[in-house]
Amino acid sequence: MILDLLLINPAHAAKFVDICVSEAAVTATKTDGQTWDPGPLPNGAGALFATGGAGGALVGVLASVAGSAVAMPDVVGQVRVEGIGDPVTVALPLVARDSFSPVWQRSCPQLLGVWITKATRVTVTLADDDSRGMNGEDPIGVIAFGFKELKAAAKSPGVFSVPLGSAPQILYLGIQVVKR
Repeated sequence: MILDLLLINPAHAAKFVDICVSEAAVTATKTDGQTWDPGPLPNGAGALFATGGAGGALVGVLASVAGSAVAMPDVVGQVRVEGIGDPVTVALPLVARDSFSPVWQRSCPQLLGVWITKATRVTVTLADDDSRGMNGEDPIGVIAFGFKELKAAAKSPGVFSVPLGSAPQILYLGIQVVKR
């Protein structure tokens, strides 16, 4: 059916994209104030992440705790795309233990040749991998977005910041969308 549409109207080919969930930033603590894992928070991390003041300060905090065991999460996730045909779900693997800011760019793109329409929905689910799997004890959050955000990301040069909605433990989610 998709091939037929392309033969009838080649303009549909521009609607195929590769999608990459490339990076995220999560809060220093859960919404109840408890740390993600047993252990101390890095010096100053609680105040930094509570205010959402990332940027250069984030780099400083992360550099100050590099190599030390602290109460930071082991972020894993999954990306689900729905809207055309059968839903597709792919994993966002653990790329670094003890990190407030996982980066999945080495495994990008996770979704190749996605046909985006106004019905397309992408759902990203993140969790702290305490039990080494998506059924872990600490859900971090779920962010859903659709055609409007995918279209904006495809026009963006580099990483696009997805609007967060109501996921208070996720401070930032970056995606890359490349037209095929």
